[in-house]
Amino acid sequence: HERPKTKPVSIGSDNWFGMDVMVLKGSCVADKTNIGIGTIVSNKTLPPESTIVTETNLKILGNKVQK
Repeated sequence: HERPKTKPVSIGSDNWFGMDVMVLKGSCVADKTNIGIGTIVSNKTLPPESTIVTETNLKILGNKVQK
């Protein structure tokens, strides 16, 4: 069996991770960083004292309520 290639993950102190956050190989999360719900961090270096969220595009299709 061939082992998968890996990279270290570094997580600082005093961080807050929302629900369903994934920090994948090669990522470095600095101190006092907030990561929002459902965010995936892959092979990135996050600066200290930052807030990271996944961008979502909200589209309102209509506001017609039938009675």
